[in-house]
Amino acid sequence: MKVFISYRTGATDDFVGRLEDRLRAALGTASVIRASSAVIAGGDFRLQLGALLSGSDVVLAVIGPEWAVVERREQPVDYVRTELVTALQLGKPVIPVLVGDTPVPNTTALPQPLAQLGGLHAVRLDSSWDGNFDSDFAELVQHLEHYRPRSRRSRTWLAVGALLGVFAAALLVWMALSPKVTISSTTAEASSAPSSTPSGAPTAVDKPEKSGTPTAATKIASPEIEASDSASVSVQVGNVNVVGDSDPKAAGRDDVAPGK
Repeated sequence: MKVFISYRTGATDDFVGRLEDRLRAALGTASVIRASSAVIAGGDFRLQLGALLSGSDVVLAVIGPEWAVVERREQPVDYVRTELVTALQLGKPVIPVLVGDTPVPNTTALPQPLAQLGGLHAVRLDSSWDGNFDSDFAELVQHLEHYRPRSRRSRTWLAVGALLGVFAAALLVWMALSPKVTISSTTAEASSAPSSTPSGAPTAVDKPEKSGTPTAATKIASPEIEASDSASVSVQVGNVNVVGDSDPKAAGRDDVAPGK
């Protein structure tokens, strides 16, 4: 994470030096940038300042008791104003750091390019050596952690997770909009099994093999008359089977007259 410190030289020099040392110890030596020590002599200040701010993740605007007084003065060149206006134009987060009892700058008293600065949430640091500087500084570091850029691996996994989420959502929408067709297993088996009976043919009842002796299946299945070589007649009426000879005399019945 890169932190750019913007401040006015003068009464806050010692405070800014202490703040810089603590930031380097907490975030790393290369994590803290000050224009006064980063700009190369002989180069274009505005171009170098723009490059430094573009590479920064957050800007700390250190505001001491004299900051607003100097700001109201008419100056042909104000490097601090240039730093803050450029940072705001680049969309960089700017955290006002109030030194001691310094009040928040009045928005109406600031020039138009810096009017936004008066509405930003500020962090106050105790300027005394034996006061609450340590606890105030710990709070500042917590705020800075919100602006720490994620690692490349974290960004990659976040992108993969986002793509998987979009795919899952699209799949759910497709399943919800697709027509639902349900085929029961019984219907599927019946339609797939070939039929052994021709269409329109009556269902046949099992018949016994033809022989001289009637079988039980023949007697129960349906009323029919079978003739055998011995001229015996078998008649099935309902559930009663009547068996007799076709010749009355053979059966010993003399009382049956021919023709009756």
